[in-house]
Amino acid sequence: MALVSTFQAIRQLLDTEPRVALNAVQFVAGRLHDLQRRHRQLMTERVERRVARALLRLVREPGRRVDAGVEIDVPMSRQDIAKMTGTTLYTVSRLLSAWDDRGIVQSGRQRIILTTPHALVALAEDLPDR
Repeated sequence: MALVSTFQAIRQLLDTEPRVALNAVQFVAGRLHDLQRRHRQLMTERVERRVARALLRLVREPGRRVDAGVEIDVPMSRQDIAKMTGTTLYTVSRLLSAWDDRGIVQSGRQRIILTTPHALVALAEDLPDR
């Protein structure tokens, strides 16, 4: 019963406040656009690029500067990254280990530090190696 009254209250708010309705539509449209972009990336981009983009997205939101670089400031397992990027735990582990060897990231148990963020940007944007 409470769900119906909540729905009615929201409906009334949207009917009486067109600006709220417009903002809601813009918000949903933005989310849909983001979903479409991510779906296209999952279907067409190389795994290395998808993982690099996911790490950059994570570091932009809850990242914090540390002595070694920029740390993703939320506990993030390799399995979490695999789910985010539509790949396997094995593939993410292999990539992070290779990037760790190259000095691009430092990864540990639920902890990732981007030690060379510009190298990760190059991977994410598919820029040629220098």
